[in-house]
Amino acid sequence: MNTHPGHPRHDTVAAIAAATAQFLLAVPLWVIADAHAVDGYGEGTPFFSVLLLVFLLPPLAVLCGPAHAVTLTLPVRALAERAAARTTAPWLTEPRWRALLAVVLAAVHATVWALLGFGFLTAWAWTAASAVAPLLAVSAARRRARVREFGAVAVWFRSIATAILAAPVAFGLVLAALATGVLPEYRPPALGAAELRGVWEGPDGATLRLEPGERAVLINFDDGTGDSCDGTGSWWPKTNGTHRDTVTLTPDGQCPASEWWIGGTAEEPELYEPTGYEGGPYIFRRRD
Repeated sequence: MNTHPGHPRHDTVAAIAAATAQFLLAVPLWVIADAHAVDGYGEGTPFFSVLLLVFLLPPLAVLCGPAHAVTLTLPVRALAERAAARTTAPWLTEPRWRALLAVVLAAVHATVWALLGFGFLTAWAWTAASAVAPLLAVSAARRRARVREFGAVAVWFRSIATAILAAPVAFGLVLAALATGVLPEYRPPALGAAELRGVWEGPDGATLRLEPGERAVLINFDDGTGDSCDGTGSWWPKTNGTHRDTVTLTPDGQCPASEWWIGGTAEEPELYEPTGYEGGPYIFRRRD
């Protein structure tokens, strides 16, 4: 059972505009959520995230909006229209065909993402969800005579305005999800002295061995000036309450005393100096 043929040009403009506005809204929220879910090594929001939001987001949106429309929204629209025209069952309307085909085509997209190393089910769910707003925009473009009268300008204005108005609400939802634990917030592992003992390996062959009796052995350590040093010394863990726990390292020789932060995860713990290596964190990982 078919409804109305629609206007391909209006469908295309509506799909691209909605996908672009959706991208402009979703990416900053994803960056905020992701920044709270991973270890930032005490550096706050990563530089690349700021660079992405300020400089790369607009051109990426211009590219990704049409790509999303061409590979997902418009094929679903065209296939649903044809399927509804050839179906005699009254309950299989075009909107229901759109929903079904969006899920099917999202699975195809998810297969590609899975080959690139992403989780299939996660990619499937996000891709299917990303089709909702553009498909609704296509439906609105067909229903409203104002869209056809004012053309692309009205569609783009309405899509961008919706994204701007929705941004504070979406931002509040992200903050609420972080506060309630719905979105996980990164927390460093709690490691006692027993868990800290062992061999930790860093870049360029550097090794830190934390032994019982608070004895430390340093091999090929970066001394902060670009040179390496070896030596022995003492270490002890320090609990900082609500702040990140640390390990105080006091070598006896040429290597400088330092404070090491505990990071990583319980499965893959890390010790690092926030600014101790080439201007960035000096990261050591436990040897299995």
